[in-house]
Amino acid sequence: EEIIWERLCRMRQAMGVDSCSSNDDAGSKRIEDPRRVMRDAYDVFFCRLSPESFVAKYNGGNSREDFYAKLYAALWYEGVGEPKRSKAMMLEAMDTAYARGAGSDDYMVAVAEVHLKLRTHEGQNVRLAQGS
Repeated sequence: EEIIWERLCRMRQAMGVDSCSSNDDAGSKRIEDPRRVMRDAYDVFFCRLSPESFVAKYNGGNSREDFYAKLYAALWYEGVGEPKRSKAMMLEAMDTAYARGAGSDDYMVAVAEVHLKLRTHEGQNVRLAQGS
């Protein structure tokens, strides 16, 4: 996952530059990860898969994978300078069954919640705002 976070930082630094052009070697090979959703997340960040296709692939299936697909798509949208799409996708991630239930103790759910709180009105509790 560190490769994705590094890529996100580089994307944000180069805002306005083609996010698919890169000087690093990581994008030239497929990253091996035992988690199918993470292999696809790498492909999104290295422009081998669109974020829309990524989310569609996991929508309605395993709720954990659905959450992670939406989370990483939201981060990708942020990285390419689309804050409205990022926030909308992060809200969708937080509205998954995984984020509202079994995954409520997952630190990445907490990351998504903090991410939203930074983009929402001060003091608003995201989970309460969503009716959970």
